Amino acid sequence: MARERKTSDSDTDTTTINEGDENMEASTSNGNENKQTLFQAIDDENILADVLAGARGKGDYKTVMEAFINAGIRLAQIPLDSGLFDGKKPQTVKTGFDNVKTSKAPPEGADQVQVVKKNDQIYLLNKAVSS
Repeated sequence: MARERKTSDSDTDTTTINEGDENMEASTSNGNENKQTLFQAIDDENILADVLAGARGKGDYKTVMEAFINAGIRLAQIPLDSGLFDGKKPQTVKTGFDNVKTSKAPPEGADQVQVVKKNDQIYLLNKAVSS
């Protein structure tokens, strides 16, 4: 059974921004009690560079698949020890490529590409290219 909602004005959640000398914090408060920090701004460029170095966009898989299809190659191995997918688990990379194939706007010819995981390696096989 669902619990009853409180209707008192003092019990409503509010979001406030507290400005400090070095950073901003967004807090939510239930009245004047139980303040909880939601996020803390970071101005350090070194931290930003470190975060971005490990980030991979969703478009990386699509870009690689498009390049593979356009190259007209029958079989290619995706390196997991360098490049865009350095440090990624094989299953994660396979899932990324499979998701490209089933996306709303897959690259032309993606339906002919088979993604294979074998011995912790990822291979793209273009069935449209004859051997």
